[in-house]
Amino acid sequence: MSLMRIAGWLLVAVFGGVVALVGQKLLSDKETVVLGASSAEPSDSIARSSVTSKTNVAPLIDADEARGIVLQVLASAGIRTQAIRQGRHALRGPGRSRSETMPLISFACSAAYSCLSIMANIERQLEPVQYQLIRSKSVDRPDKPVYRAVAKGSSPVLALRAYPPNPRLTVVISDVGREPATLDAMLALDPDVTYAVSVNEPYAKAVAERLVKEKREFIAHLPMEPSVADKTDGPAFLTRDMSLNEVQERTRKFLDFLPGAVGADGHLGGGFSSSEQHIGAVLEVLAQRGLFFLDQRPTDSSVATARAKAMGVRSAAKTHRLDASGSAVEAKLRAVEVALVLEGHAVVVADPSPKVLTALGRWLKNLRNRKIHLIRLSETVL
Repeated sequence: MSLMRIAGWLLVAVFGGVVALVGQKLLSDKETVVLGASSAEPSDSIARSSVTSKTNVAPLIDADEARGIVLQVLASAGIRTQAIRQGRHALRGPGRSRSETMPLISFACSAAYSCLSIMANIERQLEPVQYQLIRSKSVDRPDKPVYRAVAKGSSPVLALRAYPPNPRLTVVISDVGREPATLDAMLALDPDVTYAVSVNEPYAKAVAERLVKEKREFIAHLPMEPSVADKTDGPAFLTRDMSLNEVQERTRKFLDFLPGAVGADGHLGGGFSSSEQHIGAVLEVLAQRGLFFLDQRPTDSSVATARAKAMGVRSAAKTHRLDASGSAVEAKLRAVEVALVLEGHAVVVADPSPKVLTALGRWLKNLRNRKIHLIRLSETVL
């Protein structure tokens, strides 16, 4: 064999090895872009099988053009303006901070057009102007919200959330962690019920770990100064006499105590939630962590919802309280049903007392017969 031929083979082998190493390096520098609300809520995650550099995250681009097309399609499908709401959607993915959000259009589909047919029509209208409609990474579930994302190239533009027709209900069990013996009764409820775990209760951490194991959604129930100062029922409340830095430091400690929480609300809080500065300090911490806020509306003076909207923090507000005081629990549930028919949606905060849990359990089992959709709190926030 000639020396020339051996040298040629060696050159080919070396060149091939270099190409392989370069290709491996390029592939290692690529990753999937993921748009979603929360890793704790897989049904609210939107994924795109697109590629971008780790050091060059795809930027958000202006949503006005895409928004106009979507709203035109919804109008042509006969969806009333009252059934369309706009807010923010958490944006997830490699290289992105937890605080990033994108515009959201949330709407209720009509009986004449299914959510999937409306999404297909939106996709057809977007294609001529080079937008793509990205499917949720999870399977669309019957009677649950349908999620899509609008993108241009690898850049996210707009999130879409379509509710099925008929009324939708969100149920939050409050003050969880105070009585661990009732946890089994709570977990016997529908799996789409959300729980508010009290951060200053001795069993809070163990209860939160059980909820994570059972794949249930929960938020952190933050103790806040009530409207009557001597009505606090535990230590470590957030109060208006704290500096804003102290409020934020304590809020962070509360949230660190309950990893896995997808949002937060306030326990009592009539006094604290009337201060724009103090509730704003809490909302800022939630925004930094990509969490949302449930306004329990402890008093008419609560500014939490208005402040959250002004700051661009995702939020929802309680519409009904369910407890064992006053009129019968069953009568209060009938009042919720009336509101569902008239308003189309309700957010019910329920006490974890045995009487309430028993009545609520019976009521929730018959929801489908009454054509009411039960959705998690994370699927309600804007």
